[in-house]
Amino acid sequence: MLDVLVCCFAAAMLVVGAETATAFGPLALVPAAVAAALVNLYRGTLPAHLWIGYDTPLGNSAVLQIVIWHTAGLFALLVLAWPVVTAALILLPLWMQAVWLLVGSTLLACWGGWRARNALAMER
Repeated sequence: MLDVLVCCFAAAMLVVGAETATAFGPLALVPAAVAAALVNLYRGTLPAHLWIGYDTPLGNSAVLQIVIWHTAGLFALLVLAWPVVTAALILLPLWMQAVWLLVGSTLLACWGGWRARNALAMER
């Protein structure tokens, strides 16, 4: 379903006049989006030390730590997608974008697998 939505978006960009590489660049983000979803899916139970937080001059950090715990995959996907989405602005070569996405998607998938193993080990 995600592939279909991204292809419709790319077709709309081509109609508007975007270049082919720019229009279909987000299609390469689909594996990274799936890996980031796996990172968020298998996060396990929230560790107790995150509920307590740390006292800082700006207040207790518990709320920020909990938000980061629940949205880690989304933040990682944003970091991974930033160069691809802005490639038209900074003129990165296509091969650099492909390498960036391949390495980033692989790391996200490994992180998702690690979190899944830890979450499933906690349930036993």
